[in-house]
Amino acid sequence: MKNLFFSFIALVLLVSCKQQTQQIDEVLKYPGGSIGHLPSNLDDAKLNDIRLIWNAELKAAGVNSEVDNFEVYTISSDNNADKGAVYALRASSKDKKNTITALLAVKDNAIFLDNTTPAVICSSGCETPCGAKLMHKSGKIWLVCDGCADCIKTDFMM
Repeated sequence: MKNLFFSFIALVLLVSCKQQTQQIDEVLKYPGGSIGHLPSNLDDAKLNDIRLIWNAELKAAGVNSEVDNFEVYTISSDNNADKGAVYALRASSKDKKNTITALLAVKDNAIFLDNTTPAVICSSGCETPCGAKLMHKSGKIWLVCDGCADCIKTDFMM
């Protein structure tokens, strides 16, 4: 009877440790926590933090404009056959010549910034702004800029 009791206690400890490890892994993968919920209910406080970071990244890239608005959207790809929807957070600069895009991860309708793929600034020297699109290569997802020949891409990690 004692062996059964100690086996049960060991099993409970093992399961609780595994669940805690999974929770820690989620925090490490998405250090900022959830930024909102689908379809596009975004947390204003989190967006203000992201706005500060993205404005600093724009300045570091030599852009003399700030982030204007945020939107969650389904990002398209030329070669995304049967891979499912991929969500991204996009913001335009106030001068409308730059966009910043970061991939999102979705878990139980909660939205997280995906820090495994660099975010991109797409800066346009053209009349029309350029933006990010997905490219699948070597089993990984990459963000590339698309729109005009003079579109400049700057990567940064969140």
